[in-house]
Amino acid sequence: MIGFFRKIRKQLADDNKPLKYARYAIGEIALVVVGILIALSINNWNEERKEKDIIENFLGRVRLDLAGDKAELVRIINIQKGNKQNIEFLLKSLEIGSQTDKIILDSMFISIYNGNPTFFPVVGTYHSALSSGTLRLIRNDILLTKIVSLYDSYNRLDYNGKTLDNKWYKMNEKYKFELRTKQLKSMSINEITELKDDLNWYYITVKFYIDRCTQTLELINEMLEQE
Repeated sequence: MIGFFRKIRKQLADDNKPLKYARYAIGEIALVVVGILIALSINNWNEERKEKDIIENFLGRVRLDLAGDKAELVRIINIQKGNKQNIEFLLKSLEIGSQTDKIILDSMFISIYNGNPTFFPVVGTYHSALSSGTLRLIRNDILLTKIVSLYDSYNRLDYNGKTLDNKWYKMNEKYKFELRTKQLKSMSINEITELKDDLNWYYITVKFYIDRCTQTLELINEMLEQE
């Protein structure tokens, strides 16, 4: 196409001999500039398309990861809510004068140690995007803020999970006789008070962890609903 315009421009320049070379030179420069601008425009369009494809691929993989994380969080929250209810029941049952059957009490005590699942999110896609610079390609500030906030909450939740795990392991070690025999031994008033203190601290840790999981679940839902 540049060759076509060049022929037309040369013909127009030839009509005025004194200005022939000046017009020709100016025309050559103009054609080169137009060619460069067209090439830059095409190159920019190609780069924008590549960036868009990278972002869409990243968001698609993140949504798949989050769908799995959501299912796992719901499972964990439900189990920990059951543990929380069992601890509440135990604390009430350990009050002086409680008429709770010993078999039920033993069963409730053992149940809170049967499972203490904590959350391990899928973060490979996000970490890969961080290292490759993909996150910098996202121009939607609201979307970018949601992504960063979500994965920051994963870091906090991981810390809370480790705290809960540590508390659970200590309780297991301290009451390993009861766990092995699957029943509470006869306890003095002081021992019952100590057990209640341990259960109270464990209850607080479980409750806080459930709250953290619920907050993270809300952030996941916001991301999955993002257009």
